[in-house]
Amino acid sequence: MTPWQQVNSVTIGTQFQIAVAGLPKQGKTHFAFTAPQPLWIFNFNAGLIGVQEKFVRAGVQAQMATYQVPSGPEVDIQAEAQRIWGEWEADFDAALATRQGTIIFDTHYEHNQLQRLKEWGKLSMNSQHYTVINSQYKSIMRKVRESGMNAVYLCPLKEAYVGGQPSGNLEPRQWGELGFEVDANLRVYRGQDGIFHIAFVDCRFNPNVMGLDLYDHAEGKLVNVRNVLWQMFSDTSIDPPITPDLSGLVMAEG
Repeated sequence: MTPWQQVNSVTIGTQFQIAVAGLPKQGKTHFAFTAPQPLWIFNFNAGLIGVQEKFVRAGVQAQMATYQVPSGPEVDIQAEAQRIWGEWEADFDAALATRQGTIIFDTHYEHNQLQRLKEWGKLSMNSQHYTVINSQYKSIMRKVRESGMNAVYLCPLKEAYVGGQPSGNLEPRQWGELGFEVDANLRVYRGQDGIFHIAFVDCRFNPNVMGLDLYDHAEGKLVNVRNVLWQMFSDTSIDPPITPDLSGLVMAEG
């Protein structure tokens, strides 16, 4: 039998896994580059172009591995996806072995597409076939937690349908259980005033921030990960208030 241990103190950590959803050119990748360094970027699309240069010049510590989701009639889709997934797994394990920094999936949706192609050779199956997909992705997220590292899952948006009809609302393109497994879901957008915003959809650590909209009105810049972590891990409703210690994290200001 596993021995019980007395819980007599609470340590406020800052490890996180967050999903960030938004339309193209609204600041998803920019935001991810302000996460705790070093950054381990799994690049599946062109969203880094024009963003990475700014942060590299600013001295951000980042490593990037690039993959192409297979397509086209001239290739064996499933075999090629299995080959690429094998490369990704090796790169993922190498990043985890460092036990420091943040893993970025740009985008998580394309990473999940690759996963489905290597399992099925196509992108969709009946619901009973998703068991292996769910198990594998939960294992990926568990490995990140066990390593002590962080993860940012960048997700595009799509039209949400209700009863087979477009609802006029948007929802993230992502693995179906991602929103439940991450510590916080965020939405990035640029308002009509030109200001970049980040809004909390939900947060495991601090439910009081649900619906909170963060923006830098004075500078017109995108709010960075430091600002988000402060909100996630703070609780000023108790005495004494809880605030996170972010001093040991190396993060770009954006």
